[in-house]
Amino acid sequence: MVGILIRMKWSVLRHSMSSQRASNLVSGISLGLLVAVGTIWLATRSFSLESLSIDVLAATFSLWLLGWIMGPIFFGGGDQTLRLEHFALLPISPRRLALGLLGTAFVGPGALVTLVAFTSLIVYGARGGIGPLIVAIPAAFLQLVLIILLSRLTTEVFNQAMSSQIGAALGALISATIMALLGSGWALVPTISQALTLGFPPLLSGAVRALPSGWGLVAIDAASRSNWLLSTAIIFCQVTLIGLLLMIWSALLVRRTTTIKAAHPSKWRMGAVFQHHLLSTTPVGAVLGKELVSWLRDPMRMYYFYFALFYALLFCFLPLALGLTVFLPFVSAIFIVMAAMITNFYGTDGSALWLTLVVSHAERYDVRGRQAAWVLVVAPTAMVLTIVCTAVSGQSWAWPWVLALLPALLGGAAGLLLLTSVFYLVPRTEPHLRKKDLLQASSDMGQAVLMLVLVPITAIPAASVVLVGMTQNNALLQWAGVGVGIATGALFSWLLGRIAYRRLEARGSELLHLMRSGSSSPSRRRGANGLLSGLSPAKRQVVLLCLSACWIPLIPQGIVPMVMKLSGTRVLSWFLALYLPEPYQWPIIIIMIAVGLLLFCTGLFIIIQNKRAQPSNS
Repeated sequence: MVGILIRMKWSVLRHSMSSQRASNLVSGISLGLLVAVGTIWLATRSFSLESLSIDVLAATFSLWLLGWIMGPIFFGGGDQTLRLEHFALLPISPRRLALGLLGTAFVGPGALVTLVAFTSLIVYGARGGIGPLIVAIPAAFLQLVLIILLSRLTTEVFNQAMSSQIGAALGALISATIMALLGSGWALVPTISQALTLGFPPLLSGAVRALPSGWGLVAIDAASRSNWLLSTAIIFCQVTLIGLLLMIWSALLVRRTTTIKAAHPSKWRMGAVFQHHLLSTTPVGAVLGKELVSWLRDPMRMYYFYFALFYALLFCFLPLALGLTVFLPFVSAIFIVMAAMITNFYGTDGSALWLTLVVSHAERYDVRGRQAAWVLVVAPTAMVLTIVCTAVSGQSWAWPWVLALLPALLGGAAGLLLLTSVFYLVPRTEPHLRKKDLLQASSDMGQAVLMLVLVPITAIPAASVVLVGMTQNNALLQWAGVGVGIATGALFSWLLGRIAYRRLEARGSELLHLMRSGSSSPSRRRGANGLLSGLSPAKRQVVLLCLSACWIPLIPQGIVPMVMKLSGTRVLSWFLALYLPEPYQWPIIIIMIAVGLLLFCTGLFIIIQNKRAQPSNS
């Protein structure tokens, strides 16, 4: 059974390999091997404290575990080469199917790269002698199996939990925590530096060793101290846990392949508000009411809402570890930008677009109703965050900033949401077909990056007025930025929404065909496959590098120290400009912002040139 499924997956992968997929595969393997080699290097290093050798390596393995668990969640539900539904009608026991699918998990670059990284356990064991080396070999293999199985099980649990509001909130909290640590992790740099010098705190040391990713190291360490009982017990625990996880995964497979979970109507009494006569008697009101009910009933939409909220809070609260309160007033701005990343409204609705197209002139009302619904869902939370966080932070200078950015970003995002959904539509699985794998409805990475870039741009007019007022110490001009923010927010919302429904009126039938045909459509392959479609492997790497690296000099090394200098905050942290003498600080800040903009514009220019070089389908 295992051999058949492995050969099946290998055949599918071999016949589905395209030049673009091969380029991504080579890039991923190269990066993964680089990290794997770094892991092996850590296993050969000696630290000043003996405990650090284990703790650092255990912390590194915990990051590998985290990557295996969070990677499938972030990138759409994990490996879908062999889908569980394909085996629902076959006379295969769940345990045999789980074992077979686990075997297929080892067919791929991820498992190969991880295996290379886990040879560091053997290298670490060889340093202790023949006994630890003997223990390290099975420990490394069992740790690989355990981490891959945990990845599969976590993805399956996450998929099934996402069918409820509570599950969506918990999933969003986990995802937001990881992303916030990646974004604001610099605030923990002093703590990490101290841990690498004086040793890990007992609680952290115990945590990284207690995780399943650290059991192999503990077993090898026990063998090096001739504690064979503990070493054998840990190996036995690894085997036992693998068997237990296989049983749990088998039970989940039974539930997924034999039950159909229907969407249950929301029990919130608030739904009665959405049935007000004004919503049912006006076209825009009807769409607005339908969208508000959809927000309450669709766990995927609420997942993105919760993710934006948790990410904004964690991103701005983590710097409090260094005493930095300068980020607190901007929690609402970050929340709005992240909430705007769920932009694929028509793509996630599937072929239901035909209901709009068959009604004369309904496109305009549909776009306006969706805009209004998004604003009504996001704006109240954003307002509360603005008032509370700004007041608590004590940063009185930030009031003109946050009050100007709030309407500007809300209006700009409301316009861009529908504009992007129409011009850059990404087909997704029909809603009634993805009930068992809601991660299939995740947003396209290109759409998310596009909104991450475009939404802040809509706030530039308002922010510029406030910035000029602050540099000239003109309070009236600063507060004038609030009016500019309201005006530009209303303008962008109206103008971009108008462009969106005009496009929907002119190209609605083509969009419907694109959603029905999906990725097999020629138009999908030519135009809507993503921002990077058609790029050569070299240019693709350049674009990814530019768009990924531009934020480091632009925001944390440019905009953040600029705001800190204007507000009078004096915390050096890792801001390069603030370590320099006063005459050199502003030039370095300007250079960092310029470098970030240059990298961003370079990546954008390559994409635009590539799109112009492709034959137009308009």
